[in-house]
Amino acid sequence: AGIGVIEHGKRNFFNFPTEHPHHLGFDPAADIEAADLVIAIECPVPWIPTQTRLASPPRVIAIGVDPLFGDLPMRGFPSDLSLAGDPSATLRALADAVAETASDGAAEARSAALALEHERRFTAARAAARAPDSDDRISKAKLSWTIGQVVDDEVVIVNEYDLDPWQVPRRCSDSWFENSVASGLGWALGAALGAKLAAPERTIVATVGDGAYYFNAPLSAHYVAAAERLPIVVIVFDDQAWSTIKKSTRGSHPQGEAVTRDRFALCDFTAAVDFAAVAEAAGGIGIRVERASELDAALRRAIEAARSGDQMVLVDVVCERDG
Repeated sequence: AGIGVIEHGKRNFFNFPTEHPHHLGFDPAADIEAADLVIAIECPVPWIPTQTRLASPPRVIAIGVDPLFGDLPMRGFPSDLSLAGDPSATLRALADAVAETASDGAAEARSAALALEHERRFTAARAAARAPDSDDRISKAKLSWTIGQVVDDEVVIVNEYDLDPWQVPRRCSDSWFENSVASGLGWALGAALGAKLAAPERTIVATVGDGAYYFNAPLSAHYVAAAERLPIVVIVFDDQAWSTIKKSTRGSHPQGEAVTRDRFALCDFTAAVDFAAVAEAAGGIGIRVERASELDAALRRAIEAARSGDQMVLVDVVCERDG
């Protein structure tokens, strides 16, 4: 039908190929403002009301096992038509109905326009991330972009918070997982080890923040990897802070004491831990990266080591804070 697709909110798993010409990214605000119809597929929050300027909301068709999300205690998104049931069967039925009525070439014209917009958005996002830093520091965007350059379709990504999906091309199903809205910090390492047991032929890459790494009971994860010979790659976005918590605090309390005084209790780590040394102490391979010019080679070395050996490889990347 020539419809654009946006992945909004937590990208718990692979939903739609990032390189498909109808993929319009991960922020629905601008598109929601111009839309006359939104189809929300298993999506409890199709847009953030405070981030859009809607004179009136668009029509909404909600598709899902429970499209009204009755298990959520507070939710106020309207739905003009709610289609409860297996989303796959519903989408197939809708696609068949559209195919029977399409006749005037309008869908092809819309698809062509979407392809241009897809290229514009993804090119702009990736160009900004790959821009060289004169001081050789590593931004989280640069780290995400570099990961996107070194992974291939054999890699399964297990992400806990920091990896930017704009920067990482994903084409294959079962190639991206995140913790669900039900679970909290401390999910990625166990999930990555389980993924390696389930698919030993795949290369498993877990991406975590340093705060998330602490929450993951890392010594237990390192031990299991060594005892069971599970060669996964763990990439730590090491900015020595709870940056996600700081950003959440700024968003929730923009005039609060923490923001006005720039004092976020227990959010900045004052003692630096050498995560690479921790990995080595537990029988793994540790790599520490502090300069952007060293990043690509270090990540490629880590993936190759995991593919050719039987040790967990941890890459501790010292990067800039964004909180």
